[in-house]
Amino acid sequence: MRRRAKSLRLTAFCAFMAALKDELLPKFQSGDAVDFHDITARQTFARPPARYTEGSLVKKLEELGIGRPCTYATIIDTVQTRGYVEKGDSVKVSRAM
Repeated sequence: MRRRAKSLRLTAFCAFMAALKDELLPKFQSGDAVDFHDITARQTFARPPARYTEGSLVKKLEELGIGRPCTYATIIDTVQTRGYVEKGDSVKVSRAM
């Protein structure tokens, strides 16, 4: 049953892309002149997600319904003791893999 659902989605996606093919790319023939004045180079950098502080970690635990207020300190202590994270003074502290 799952395999059939995947093939249906793939078939639908292929049909959708075929319908949009003409809209996505302009039609050019060999030897056509191309106007480049609308092309601009742009460099972007992806930023990693923000690191958790103890306060933001407690807030996320509350949002996800993990633990209770009396267990948050224990959870944070266990995570630090097992070496999953390191507590640092700076935002950019990371542990070596």
